[in-house]
Amino acid sequence: MYGWIGKYAVVNLSRGNVSIKDCRLSELKAFIGGRGIGVKVCFENIPRGVNALSEDNIVVFSSGPVNGTMVPMSGKCIASSKSPLTGGIFDTCVSGKHSFYMKSCGFDFVIVKGRASKPVEIVVREGEIEIVESNCWGLDTESTIERLIECYGDCLVACIGPAGENLVRFASVVCEDGGVFGRCGLGAILGAKNVKAIVFTHGDCEVEVYDTEALYDVVENMMLRISWSPALGKVLPRFGTSCLFSVVNFHEALPARNFREKALGLGDKIGGDVYNRKFVRGRFSCFMCPVACKRVVEVDGRLIKGPEFESIWAIGCNCDVHDLGKLIEVNDKCLRLGLDTISFGGVIACFIEMVERGIVSESVPDILDLVEMIAYRRGIGDKLAEGSLRFARSYGAEEYAMQSKGLELPAYDPREAMGQALAYATSNRGGCHLRAYMVANEILGIPTLIDRKSILGKADLVMVHENSSAFVDSMVMCRFSMLEFDDLVYARALSAVTGIEYGRKDVQLIGERIWNLERLFNVREGIIGDSLPKRILKVVPLEAMLRDYYEARGWNGDGIPKVETLRRLGLDEYFKG
Repeated sequence: MYGWIGKYAVVNLSRGNVSIKDCRLSELKAFIGGRGIGVKVCFENIPRGVNALSEDNIVVFSSGPVNGTMVPMSGKCIASSKSPLTGGIFDTCVSGKHSFYMKSCGFDFVIVKGRASKPVEIVVREGEIEIVESNCWGLDTESTIERLIECYGDCLVACIGPAGENLVRFASVVCEDGGVFGRCGLGAILGAKNVKAIVFTHGDCEVEVYDTEALYDVVENMMLRISWSPALGKVLPRFGTSCLFSVVNFHEALPARNFREKALGLGDKIGGDVYNRKFVRGRFSCFMCPVACKRVVEVDGRLIKGPEFESIWAIGCNCDVHDLGKLIEVNDKCLRLGLDTISFGGVIACFIEMVERGIVSESVPDILDLVEMIAYRRGIGDKLAEGSLRFARSYGAEEYAMQSKGLELPAYDPREAMGQALAYATSNRGGCHLRAYMVANEILGIPTLIDRKSILGKADLVMVHENSSAFVDSMVMCRFSMLEFDDLVYARALSAVTGIEYGRKDVQLIGERIWNLERLFNVREGIIGDSLPKRILKVVPLEAMLRDYYEARGWNGDGIPKVETLRRLGLDEYFKG
């Protein structure tokens, strides 16, 4: 095979054994890798109605065919499973060399199933995988990573913190360079399986490329376009993702205080300009990426990874933390204890509003204390650890949870961008801006600025974005690359690597296939329909957009794929199952 290694591993924690199997080229061709392979494996191996925190759930760590090649912005790895937060399918992505190391050890993807009887580390080596008893249980992520690198040498570590050990439903998995498998609770799933960490060592397997000369040409073009791109070549390298603060705020699309207010006026306190001027001390790049949008910040004499835009918004705007130094400290504490910052900010903002309304009689502790209370499930933190939807429901106040399908909404106010509102609602993993980044069209003007308040044509555009994004996630490339490249660029890169001819239509078809299989997974789990919080629906005409969207997708009025749609996509067997 070209691009793919052709092998995958199944780690059975309950039995304590590992089996290595051959990949089927037909399946790789149809689902590519990463997110596509992840949903396929999850659909086929996770029993209907299973508790996401039971041993019957599985996790798939997967690479894509371009990982380990010269394709820029390909330093990513995908993990897929059933979410303990939403009850539906999800995938989450981390930056780094993890896919490269996994493939260098001879595996395209690794499936983790069962539950270990005591805490373990899964160590991926060339041609083999070990299940090793862990002595890191109870440590935070920073200490765990230090200990494991000291033990295994040249390796990459993806580990859980106390939040994962205590089954916080939005616990994350943190990696050695500060990268995070963030959303939907992967940390809790690994904690339930007694897995403290996955360790990827470096092997000698190399990725074979079908047409090196053609790939050189594609990569040369991609690098040139990155260099001249206003977003990838200018703004992100200079300011990092915090540059989005002022742009989104200019359009009054940056919400605050649980989507009750606008963040107008906060730019001088926690915006990108003051962040870069007062705290940033350097920048660094993800593996195989020339953009270097990550930031190193200094707080109290310590140099640490700085928060991204979403974290600045979630902790700062949403939770009323207007001291940037404290905001950075909260972000760092979430990293060390293993909490997703967007969901953390969402559940705290929900909690604060419910206290202010007299629904919850508790007082609001300091936010730094709340990080520990949630991670260790102490006091009110035990309820907050369930996520905003379950927390609000427990008080009969679901309307104050700003979420979709149980996943807390990110930084972009859907009342100010109708396409993004539709994307939040229809996202298969819940409230997510990355399933279809309509912000590019509606706020950033990439490739062209469209009327963000209009619903005209938004259904078709959201669908195209969703399909393209599913394909890029299956190649396992950075989503920022979509700020410059279109479907044809990805098709050409994949064709040169694999020797299989892909075109624009194939990108959309494969992305559509993946999207529909994700939808089928959720339908099978009883997740039917698409909606948004009540206060959002007072402004957003969601029903009208959904009608157009379902028709464009070939789904029925409940948002379920029609049989003829599944047949066209080659998904008949999953519908019958």
